[in-house]
Amino acid sequence: MSKSRKHKRKSSSRKHHFVPAWLRHYWLELSALLFFAAGVFLLLEQLEIKATIWKILVGVHEALRSSVRSLRDTAVYVFSTFEKSDLVGAALILVATLILLHTIRSRAISRHPELSICPDCGRHIRRIKRAASKRLLLKLIGIRITYYACSKCSFRHSFWRNSWQK
Repeated sequence: MSKSRKHKRKSSSRKHHFVPAWLRHYWLELSALLFFAAGVFLLLEQLEIKATIWKILVGVHEALRSSVRSLRDTAVYVFSTFEKSDLVGAALILVATLILLHTIRSRAISRHPELSICPDCGRHIRRIKRAASKRLLLKLIGIRITYYACSKCSFRHSFWRNSWQK
C-alpha cells in the first residue's frame, strides 16, 4: 500500500475525532429535545420576546430601506452626470474585458491536465498547500489550482480547473 493511501485512510478516520461517538449517533434526537425544551420555555416565559424581535426586525427593515434608497439616489446622480453614449461605451468595454478574461481562463485551464505520477521518477506526487493570499486571488478569478510535487525528485506540477469543479 502506498504512503499516500495510508495518509488518506488516517485522515478520513480522524475526521470527527473531537465529536464523541454517542453524540454523532444521537445528534438528531438531542436536537429534537433541545428544540422541544426551547419551545416549552418560550410558551411559559413572561418576557416580551415577541416585542423585542419585532423591534429588531423593524430596525433592520428601516436600515435596509434607507441603504437601498441612498444607493439608488447615488446611482441616479452618477448616471445622470454621464452621457448615454459614455455609459454604452463603458458597458461595451466591460463586456469585451469579460470575454477576454473568460477566454484566457479557459485556455489556462485546458493547458494544465491532471497528473498523479511523476513523469521523471514514476513515484506518486503529493499535494502542496497554497498561501492564503493566492487562494483569495484564485477565488476571485474563478480558478482552482492544485499544486503537486514529487517527494523524491524536484518535479512540480499544477492542476487547473473551474472553481465549481470538484
